[in-house]
Amino acid sequence: MPIYDIEEQDIEILYNCPICDSSDIEIISEVVEKEKRKFKTDFDSNFTKIIPMEEHIIFLSTAYCKECKFVFRNKRPNLPWFEKSWNIREDEDKDAVYEQAHDPEKEKQRYNRYENLSEVLEEVTTGRKLLDVGCGPGTGLKAFQDRGWEVMGVEPDPVRAKVGNEVNKINIFPGKIEDFTEPDDSFDVITLCHSLEHIHNIQELFNQINRLLKSNGILIIAVPNLQAPDRILFGRKWVAFDAPRHLYHFTPDTLNQLCNKYNFNIIRKYS
Repeated sequence: MPIYDIEEQDIEILYNCPICDSSDIEIISEVVEKEKRKFKTDFDSNFTKIIPMEEHIIFLSTAYCKECKFVFRNKRPNLPWFEKSWNIREDEDKDAVYEQAHDPEKEKQRYNRYENLSEVLEEVTTGRKLLDVGCGPGTGLKAFQDRGWEVMGVEPDPVRAKVGNEVNKINIFPGKIEDFTEPDDSFDVITLCHSLEHIHNIQELFNQINRLLKSNGILIIAVPNLQAPDRILFGRKWVAFDAPRHLYHFTPDTLNQLCNKYNFNIIRKYS
């Protein structure tokens, strides 16, 4: 089983809200690395004696924006740490990772969800070119492809991207959306199906979406709802907290604010 070590240089800190840019944020939870400590010195109250101090490293904290009410990880592992961890996992546990990325039952469910989505989209757009950001092994894209759509995916996890390209025969770019270089106005539809909450740089993501999506194009976003009944029922054990992988926790209102910030009009909502 790979060990995913974390050091101070692997941690990034957000001082402002990713939606409204306010610095008026409140820390509501913290997670420390028990095996890691940092040492520093301080002075006593009279500034006459140096006192050695020891602190645990806080590698994850969650903040609440008092301005727009957004909940997000303001201290979290940075993207290079995730990329390094994916590579460690791929090198040390190839068979288990491949099986996880190609779970037949889970992928059947994914296929069915995307097939249902394709039926909805075909009622509102005649365009048939789609990009799925964070597409996993591409099973969802295969559902669209089977209905005659032209599809592409972006997937930073190298194992899932490999399964998509080699098993599902889907055109998947194995990397970050920031590095995706398709021409402007290439797509009629872009989907973020449970991937937005994983993406470190929201601003760059939406800059790319606005560049790649046609002027009359459609953006589909699916994220866990912080106000969902199951979150209230399960409380702190709610599965979609999923730290440290989930970096943001949206409500309908904060998601609306994010979309409005990047000039998207909400045309339909589902829950």
